[in-house]
Amino acid sequence: MIALRGSVGLEMRKGVFIPGLALVVTVSAAAATNEYYTRPEAKAFIDKVIEAHGGKANLDKIERVKRVAELVQNGEKRKVSIYQTRTKIKRVISGKQNVVEIIDGANATAIVQGRNVSEKMPEKSKESLARMLSKPLGYSLSSVDFLGKDSDLRYVGQTNIQGRLFEALESRSATETNLHCVDPATFRIARQISHDKDGISVQNLLAYKTFQGVQVPSKISAIDANGTKKRELDLLIVSDNFDDSEFAKVKETPGCPLMCQYSQARIICAQNENFRRGPCALHGLRYCFLVFQGEANN
Repeated sequence: MIALRGSVGLEMRKGVFIPGLALVVTVSAAAATNEYYTRPEAKAFIDKVIEAHGGKANLDKIERVKRVAELVQNGEKRKVSIYQTRTKIKRVISGKQNVVEIIDGANATAIVQGRNVSEKMPEKSKESLARMLSKPLGYSLSSVDFLGKDSDLRYVGQTNIQGRLFEALESRSATETNLHCVDPATFRIARQISHDKDGISVQNLLAYKTFQGVQVPSKISAIDANGTKKRELDLLIVSDNFDDSEFAKVKETPGCPLMCQYSQARIICAQNENFRRGPCALHGLRYCFLVFQGEANN
């Protein structure tokens, strides 16, 4: 799944408090137990959920996927692309700040506004990408990434949340608890609610697309903890049309030493004679130029 979490990626943290939910979503230090393997009632329900998201055969065969989405947060639009195999992941974000992040095995690379800032790559970005890689690709893509025998998974059963009836599963880790709310009519996950030290986050999965027989969330609506950051995500493209050359190290491009964050612009050096020249709209530096669709801003 494309989750909305973090500051620059496709994931989202935090949320809004839902009265009555805190009793359900609580982090526990108890030993992990995956009821899919220990409770027949839970297994029967989860098997229906897995089938509704494409079935094990299709989920197991996914080896690579490209996702391109439009993310709108508080009125600001960003384009986010993710290229992922079972061992590598690349995330490209275009907007006020153009960012490329790659995790290729043990290496992490970050390019911001054309400059290599890998040594300053936020730990949250590394963790979010590593977390995406740690789960089976097909299951993670389709949001049913809770079948590992070391996962702590509990079948909650019928749950009424804000007047809507769901069948719920609860997965837990050392730092957070997630409530997976399943539509009883379709057996697809329709809402995910996370609870950690920062509060409760709510993510609504409003629509799905089919990719190689797997159901992929294609329209997601979410909100931050204090209710001020609303996020909408539309999945535009899902395909496997790329190869491992996509993960090659991204070249730095000379530009503004202050790394301008001017919307929809990339920065080039005045030494490049292929572009008309003009001063940086933000800093007025003679060697800093904004380029829009291959044309310098005069």
